[in-house]
Amino acid sequence: MRLFTDKGFDGTTVEEISEAADVSARTFFRYFATKDEVLFGDHEPRLQMMRDVLAERPADEPIMASLEALLRALGDLLVSQRDRVLVQSDVSQARVQILGLFRQHQEEMNEVIATFVAPRLNEEGEVRMRARVIASAAMGAYIAASAEWLRSGCTAEMSHLMDEALAALRTVLVPEPA
Repeated sequence: MRLFTDKGFDGTTVEEISEAADVSARTFFRYFATKDEVLFGDHEPRLQMMRDVLAERPADEPIMASLEALLRALGDLLVSQRDRVLVQSDVSQARVQILGLFRQHQEEMNEVIATFVAPRLNEEGEVRMRARVIASAAMGAYIAASAEWLRSGCTAEMSHLMDEALAALRTVLVPEPA
C-alpha cells in the first residue's frame, strides 16, 4: 500500500512490490495473478469476518439486529483500513476494469448475507429471492454509508453515517405497524 500511495498504482511495478516484500517476482506470482489482487487482498479476510460476525449472532435474534451488527462491523473495518480504502478508491476511479472486481466482491458479500438470512426467514416455500433482496438492501446501506464517508475525505464519523443508512434500511426491511 505504501508503494501504491507513493508511486501510484500504475507507477508501481510487480518487481518493486516483490523487492519491498523481500520475495522474488516468481514468488509474487505464486500468490497473486495481478497487482489488482494485491490491492484487494483484504477481500477474503473481510468475507471471513462477515461469516464470523454472523455466526456469533443469537439464533433467535431478529434479522435486522444481526444485519445492524454486521454493517457496523464492516463500517469499523473500513475506517480501520482507511489508507488501503483510499488507494482502492483512487485506483477504481482511474481504472474502469476494477469496477468488475468490485461488483464480484459485492456479490460475494451479498451471498454471505443471503446464506445467513435464508434459514432465518419464517416463511413457507422459496425464500432464496427474499434473502437475496434483503442482502442486497443491506449491502446498499453499507455502500451508501461508505460512499458518503469517502466523499467526506474520510473525515465524517462513520458511526453517524451508518446510523443514517441503517435508519433508511429499517424503513425497507422492517414492516411498519398497521
